[in-house]
Amino acid sequence: MYKAYNIQKFIVFAISLLCIVGCGDRHSREIISKATLLAPQNPDSALSEINKIISPNNLPIGLLADYGWIQAYAHDKIGWSMIDDSLIVKSVDYYEINDDKDKLPFAYELVAKYYLSNNNNQKATEIYDKGLLYSKQSGDSSQIAEFYFNKGVLYRNINNIDEATYNFRQSINYNSTSKSYFMLALCESREKRFEAMDKNFEIAVEKVLSQEKDTLQAAHYLRNYAQILKKQRKYKEAIEKIRFTQYLSDYYKNNFMNHIVMAEIYLSLNNLDSAKYYLNRAENSRFNRSFETDTHVYMDTENQLALLRGTINYVDKGIVDNSAIGRFNDSVFSSMIDKEKVLLSKRTSQSLLERKNFQLLIYQQKTIFGIIIGGLLVIIIIFLLFLYLRNKKRQLADAEGRIETLSRLVGETSNIEVENNIFFKKILLQQLGIIRIIAQAPTESNQELIRQMTRITNKDVSVDTLLDWSTLYQVIDSIYDGFYSKLNKMHRSLLSEKEIQLCCLLCAGFSSKEISVVTQQSIPTIYQRKTSIRKKIKMDEAEDIISNLKNNFPNSEPV
Repeated sequence: MYKAYNIQKFIVFAISLLCIVGCGDRHSREIISKATLLAPQNPDSALSEINKIISPNNLPIGLLADYGWIQAYAHDKIGWSMIDDSLIVKSVDYYEINDDKDKLPFAYELVAKYYLSNNNNQKATEIYDKGLLYSKQSGDSSQIAEFYFNKGVLYRNINNIDEATYNFRQSINYNSTSKSYFMLALCESREKRFEAMDKNFEIAVEKVLSQEKDTLQAAHYLRNYAQILKKQRKYKEAIEKIRFTQYLSDYYKNNFMNHIVMAEIYLSLNNLDSAKYYLNRAENSRFNRSFETDTHVYMDTENQLALLRGTINYVDKGIVDNSAIGRFNDSVFSSMIDKEKVLLSKRTSQSLLERKNFQLLIYQQKTIFGIIIGGLLVIIIIFLLFLYLRNKKRQLADAEGRIETLSRLVGETSNIEVENNIFFKKILLQQLGIIRIIAQAPTESNQELIRQMTRITNKDVSVDTLLDWSTLYQVIDSIYDGFYSKLNKMHRSLLSEKEIQLCCLLCAGFSSKEISVVTQQSIPTIYQRKTSIRKKIKMDEAEDIISNLKNNFPNSEPV
């Protein structure tokens, strides 16, 4: 019962320990699940959620993969640089091993964008090819088209127009989206295949209006189409496209780039009044652009305005003055330096915060480790205490058994001594001091007898100092027909002193339990010595030792 109670305590402690260790993973899993739901529509909120995880690298591999996927997805969705999203590479490895059909295609796109952010076009191309192969194996035509489209954009950005054209056409073969026709039209314009370009632009605009119902995207396509027509000096067609964008979307009625294109067209037509009109509208509408979040847009806008203004001034007044561009660029660079200082300060603060969070995590881990070690120590102490109490209980039971055996021996010697065995036992008990105690103090014999028995059974005194075996051997010889002398003469070379003593006690009728008590040897030791004696004198295992010895003594009658 005591042992079962300790096992129950150990189970309860183990469960508690698992709860302490596992609660961190459960909390992280809840954060990851919530962030996954938020990422498509609210990437900022998704990032805020996963930032609650203090040390992502300590997450289980599955949660770590999802953490990297959410982080990269949110960064891409917001439009941030993915230069530091190296964790997405591990995510892809994990999803490949587990064949996660839902996340793997998107993960391929994200890891390719990570390599593109680090100017590693070769690795990005390899990832797109892996995504293509995976999508073809799964038979998902929309995914196949998307990977071909992404490859086309990559090749166009590095001015490999032939490869870009091939991939856009392949994308159209699997899923004819408007964006693929639009990008193919841009490639055709670079190759001066204007007839094919016109056709692809028309298809792109028709598809985005009829299938995708996206007038804003259609206006974007038309504005780009107008810019190419302007370069071809097809000014009338270009103006028509710009005006069509204004019809499609209110956003384009006062759009900066629309006004710039119109100003350039009228400047090319030597219509300075109209050119100035649209320049003024461009200057007034430039504040609608995302200057605060995109420095590149800001610089591009101001430089285009300054360049156009300088060109109009030259045509109008014959004056060339680009100093405004220089002053503007100097101010932008100064502003960028200031922003860089602010960013450096923020990064330093963030680094300090991360260090503090890391120290807090270490402290928490040390605390948990201390609890684990403390719990293990408690378990070990309880187990050792259990062993100690069990051994004490077993020793007490053995001592009680030995005292009972001695008591039985004493009871036998109090009878009429007519048997040789009882006589020998009496002699042995006299040497142990037990019979003497009974004779000297009969009124207190019980108490003193018990004390002497306890000292013997607890091995407080050694029986070797009490028993005189030379006398006992003489008694054995006198009452058992010279048993000791015959045994000593015949087997002295084979048997040890302890084994000879054991044979004498067996001859006197002592049981194994009685021999254990008077010789202070354990029962297993007695049985081991019996087995050793049988082997030495070549007896069968079940054969009686004393009968065999007496039958083989010289001039002895069979027993």
